[in-house]
Amino acid sequence: MSKLDESATLRVTDLRPAKESVQEGFSYLVFNKAYGKFRIAPTEVQPAPVRLLQHRIYEALPADRRAGEVKLHHFVVYMNMEAMGKGVAAGAVGGLVGAALAEANPTKVQPGSISATDRIAFDAATGENEWMRALYTIEENPSHQVCHIVYIETELDGKRVFSRTLVQAKGAGNAPLVNAIDESTRKHVQQMMRN
Repeated sequence: MSKLDESATLRVTDLRPAKESVQEGFSYLVFNKAYGKFRIAPTEVQPAPVRLLQHRIYEALPADRRAGEVKLHHFVVYMNMEAMGKGVAAGAVGGLVGAALAEANPTKVQPGSISATDRIAFDAATGENEWMRALYTIEENPSHQVCHIVYIETELDGKRVFSRTLVQAKGAGNAPLVNAIDESTRKHVQQMMRN
């Protein structure tokens, strides 16, 4: 990345809820609706996700606006691997035939998609319903691939931008989480600059 050290001068006030940085599996029971859905703590990713977002915003801003402050309200990563987990469970119950049936979906990989997010729905999916933030639509992920869903909310010059980006893990090589963070920060900053 160019000017990584220089971009550290952009002030970012981290206002995220503390648990957004804590990894959690919502259920390990295959028949529970929350099964296969996780909040991910990307502590091993370098640069750190918030630092990457800071750098991307810095690069996108004109020089005269780089002295401002960005407020970070949300940056949380979820992983949905429900279909894969149920395929493994079906394989255990039905052998190779059961696993083949469970994985019979086509495997066309969709590019990362960003969508306008209903802020009320995001806020309502808290506590024991937080797993619902890891859900996707059939249009977003028609082949039910393992995917990361990243929510980011920033505020710059009093304007808030809230985004939700879905990135499939398949086709991301050895670093699907890194790919998801890279894609979501890039798309979020593009959305910020349009507003």
